[in-house]
Amino acid sequence: MGDILKDLVDPAELVAIKVGGESAQFKLDRTVTVGRKRHFVRKNQPQISLNDPLIAFVQGKLAHYLGEWHYQNLTILNRTSVNGNPLQKGEDHLLKNGDIIRIQRGSEQMIFIFLLRFAGELAWKKLPLRTEQAVYHIYSHVRRDLPISEEETPDKPADHHALIRYIYGHWQVEDVQTERGVYVNQRRVDGTMVLAPNDVINIGDTVFYFAGDYLAYNHTTFREHDLQIHIDHRSVGSFLKRRLLLKDIRLSIEPGSMVLILGGSGAGKTTFINAITGYEKARAEIRQGDRDVYEDYSRMKYEIGMVPQQALLRGDDTVYMTLTNAAQMRLPAGTSSAERRQRVDEVLALFGLTPVKDELVDKLSGGQRKRLSISVEFVSDPSFFVLDEPDSGLDGVMARDLMEQLRKIANQQKIVMVITHTPDRVIDLFDKVIVLAKNSQHTGQLAFYGSIPEARQFFGRDTMEDIVLAINAKEEGGEGLADHYIEAFREYRKTSEGQEAVQVAKKKRVKGSTDADEIAHTRRPAQVKIYLGKLFRLFIHEHDWVLLPLSAIISLMVAFVTGKSLFSNMERLQAGAFALVCVCIWNGFFNSIQVVCRERAIIKREHRAGLHISAYIMAHMIYQAVICLLQVIISVAIYEWYGIRFPDTSLVTGNFLMDFGLTLWIITYASDLVALMVSCIVKTTTSAMTVMPFLLIVQLVFAGIIFPFNGGVAEVVENLTISHWGTVAICAIGDYNSLPSHALFASIYQFRSIPEVQEIVDYIQSSDLRMKMDVLCAQQMQKPLYAGTLLNILKSWGVILLIGLVCIVIGTISLEFIDRDKR
Repeated sequence: MGDILKDLVDPAELVAIKVGGESAQFKLDRTVTVGRKRHFVRKNQPQISLNDPLIAFVQGKLAHYLGEWHYQNLTILNRTSVNGNPLQKGEDHLLKNGDIIRIQRGSEQMIFIFLLRFAGELAWKKLPLRTEQAVYHIYSHVRRDLPISEEETPDKPADHHALIRYIYGHWQVEDVQTERGVYVNQRRVDGTMVLAPNDVINIGDTVFYFAGDYLAYNHTTFREHDLQIHIDHRSVGSFLKRRLLLKDIRLSIEPGSMVLILGGSGAGKTTFINAITGYEKARAEIRQGDRDVYEDYSRMKYEIGMVPQQALLRGDDTVYMTLTNAAQMRLPAGTSSAERRQRVDEVLALFGLTPVKDELVDKLSGGQRKRLSISVEFVSDPSFFVLDEPDSGLDGVMARDLMEQLRKIANQQKIVMVITHTPDRVIDLFDKVIVLAKNSQHTGQLAFYGSIPEARQFFGRDTMEDIVLAINAKEEGGEGLADHYIEAFREYRKTSEGQEAVQVAKKKRVKGSTDADEIAHTRRPAQVKIYLGKLFRLFIHEHDWVLLPLSAIISLMVAFVTGKSLFSNMERLQAGAFALVCVCIWNGFFNSIQVVCRERAIIKREHRAGLHISAYIMAHMIYQAVICLLQVIISVAIYEWYGIRFPDTSLVTGNFLMDFGLTLWIITYASDLVALMVSCIVKTTTSAMTVMPFLLIVQLVFAGIIFPFNGGVAEVVENLTISHWGTVAICAIGDYNSLPSHALFASIYQFRSIPEVQEIVDYIQSSDLRMKMDVLCAQQMQKPLYAGTLLNILKSWGVILLIGLVCIVIGTISLEFIDRDKR
């Protein structure tokens, strides 16, 4: 029967703290007695034996009855109280999580803290309290396996946060609007409460013991979600010569921590954050709980919020639509529209962006753009944030306001890591600091990791800026002590008392489904829809439609040059076809030559957050197909309005204008895809506009109209150009081989200034010889390439589209490697 009851007992924990001494932890999974250790008696030893004369040999008993833990006092040799209430001998007390049992005799005191869940043998940590700092943030995390109180709901987690302030010669604790409350000796704090030595503070599931000049605390919650970092090295370079950027960095960061990343120029700060977020992989193991960031990157990237130094946002979009698109991309696929809108509104309110939600991003101030950039990452509620100089370019007030927003994020059980070059103005908001130093071989290494007070004590410096000066090289204006502190910290971690061991857990990956496995994020079709909506919104509201009037002007110029008799003879048709093809190619190139490269940095950020490159390209392909169609419709309408006389016959659709328009659209669209490929490959708009004239020249020269080619490499290139096959398609639908040719008569006519030749010209024009000459000349000028057959038309269309599709595949593959772009 006892074994059965034992199996039903959830292990609890009893923490014993000797005032002025060390702490001990005991696992409770059955009824146990508490007492003083008997040195010469082996039998009847208490299960919890303490070698302290304050404790009676039989002090008390902890028992589990019907799902509840009880403590019974069994002695009169000292004074026992629970949460300040005296407990007489034989009296029993029902225990709750965080209850404090005090054993006192005179000035001696032993404190027992009861915890409802056993969290393992975790070392308690000490936080020295410096009166000159004046303010400390302390916090906890809601542990999901504990019962939820009546006033707290599962969808409304508490924000456990308190301040420890030194004021008027006393330390006091202040509740920062938590829902579950801050308790001192199990009495809820109403506003503020002055602390006395040996007080016990409970915030959520974290217990703080106030010793007067330091806090001891047990960060026991969410240990399985620590960010564990083990970087062996990160290097760059070629096979023959490599440069080591980082090496030997091992640390663990708990949820709810706001961590400062400190270091001089070239110490590897940006390399470090790129390595831990999986953006630039190192030889490392980066884990959060049982998930490996590198191996599970397809899922873990949704848990990472990376905010770059530059606010990589589309300036021609509104604040609200920027966040809406981010929510569409990053929230789970099953999220409803109402839930997305609610999340967007919550994030807007949290970061103070509601008043400017309808403003264009380009119209925002520097601070607002920074907050919007953070909001884009926060909308998906990732588990840890990394920010590269978020306060750069901001004044002190704006920087403070931004950092306080980050503190609020950390208080929601997130890990927030920040690089900043002005840390001292906001140092009170940080929990810990990572100091990276560049050793004598110019490799970044860990010079310190711990709390802010511990960093000051370790380096013997009062400010973070002084710490940076200490580790900077002498030629950089520093003291050149990097190697010294790197080695000192290596020893410090081994020997310093009260420090948590910094190591990476070598856990095996858990097989089977997890919550992360079950969450389906936005798939390709949904992403195509999202980006299509963005592109068409910009087309309507941001004047991207200006391309259409430009196409109309160019089409009117071509109509004027080719004249109304475009389809009257071979020469006019071939020349006119070439002119029409040039217009289509120009329109296609101009449409998309810059669309990708101008926002390449934004695409890189979004790709890291889950954007499928194929979905992004497909959205552009659909959008550009519509733009090309509108351009062709306008062009055909202008040609019709101008009075160009079109043939009546049609080999494909039964309507010549339909055949003609479809041909122009295929040429324009294929050219658009070629330009889209270029925009995917090049990295800047300057490079794109440099390549564009070269592409146009290739299309002009190798069309086979200006310079006919007969074999060789030139003919191979000719068969790979859109201009060549576009001319073939237009000549085929215009039935080139059935038209007359004026070539022979034109060659005679150009010499009409000679009297004898003028007589011949007059004779030809006054008889039916002119017609016979045109027919005979046409028979000689016929080209099988321009045959007006259905098969020939479809062949030319197919080749043109194939060229475009091959190019877009190349462009898509190229863009898939966008994460390799240099920072």
